[in-house]
Amino acid sequence: MAGVKATAKEAIHATGGAEAYTLETKVERLMGIEALLDNIAAVKVVADSVAMTLGPKGKDKTFALPDGRMVVTNDGASVVTYLQPKHPAAKLLMDVAHAQDVVAGDGTTSATIIANELLAQAKRLVEADIHPTTIINGFRMAADKAIEILRTKADKVDVNRNDLIGVAEIPLASKIVRIAQRELASLCVDASLTVMEDDEKVETGKTVNLALINVLKEKGGTLKDSKLIKGVVIRKPILHPAMPKKIKDAKI
Repeated sequence: MAGVKATAKEAIHATGGAEAYTLETKVERLMGIEALLDNIAAVKVVADSVAMTLGPKGKDKTFALPDGRMVVTNDGASVVTYLQPKHPAAKLLMDVAHAQDVVAGDGTTSATIIANELLAQAKRLVEADIHPTTIINGFRMAADKAIEILRTKADKVDVNRNDLIGVAEIPLASKIVRIAQRELASLCVDASLTVMEDDEKVETGKTVNLALINVLKEKGGTLKDSKLIKGVVIRKPILHPAMPKKIKDAKI
């Protein structure tokens, strides 16, 4: 353990005479199993905060941002981000939540809780003198077996638009926009079907090019006023009130 101190006089001199306050800084270096257990403990603190937002009885969390704004959310990725963990291991948990959000768009809280539980079980194995490399190999074998079982249990179905809307409604039910989840789910499905392309590289033979979907925000109105426009939107105000706002069969 090492300590760093500075007297008040030295601090004032270093800041050009301005008033300054210094706190004693203690740095502790952990190695081996102690460092591993410390990382697991840091992850548990963050995961426990996120776990309270899970399920139908999950609670929303309110965050006061540095710029004075107040944010209310129960999204796992958002909660971890607003917590702003400084611990390196806790930051990895934030990466897990963000990766889940990017790939699936939902399940961030579940992914965080599962990661925490895996670490909790790993802690028991570490305390039983099992090497971390062996534990990691076991987790990889378990993941491969879980995927194998899921593939045997899965059934192929013919999905229609209504089924897709039902699926899209699930992640929206836990968001602030749930008051218009049916309308927004329909917009998401229609937008996805519009930009769907053939792709021989994937198992389904179809893929959605999300890069072709753009979300524009306009002030005023409600969530249910959102519209899907199949085309190009040019955000350009009219130069004169007499100019038409809509032209059919226009040539550009």
